[in-house]
Amino acid sequence: VDGLFKPALDNGTLAQLVVAKASLPLWVLIRLVIHWIFSSGIVAALSLLAVPLFQLSWFEAWILMASIVTGSPMLLMLSAVASSLTLSLKNGAVLVPLIALPMQLPVLIFATGAVDLFATGLNGLPILALLLAGSIISVLVMPWVIAMTLKMSWLN
Repeated sequence: VDGLFKPALDNGTLAQLVVAKASLPLWVLIRLVIHWIFSSGIVAALSLLAVPLFQLSWFEAWILMASIVTGSPMLLMLSAVASSLTLSLKNGAVLVPLIALPMQLPVLIFATGAVDLFATGLNGLPILALLLAGSIISVLVMPWVIAMTLKMSWLN
């Protein structure tokens, strides 16, 4: 995630976007959606390979894929916020996990809890709905937060 915004800052793309008064939140959102498709989207599709490895039923594998799809946008947005906060620092990549991990742990706990509930025969749909709601809220709000931190990083 550290490589999301650093090249744009180094090569002047971020400066051009800020000076031209382009829609920085839209640029951030497009960049993050493309990153999600090529990282978490592929992981979600490949999670079906876990069926023979972990002796899961197909239903549990689909729930695993659903928890990845519903939780990974929130994980990506939180990581992107941490990456944008440390963008202007010299060794900011070291701080990104320290900033992002405490925010990401509840998402990981809820996602594994949903899979575990379905594996034991209980209803885990409320947890998946909570993950989906958090992802929708983070996709709607975080691009503006990231855009503001990118502007602050560019000004420094």
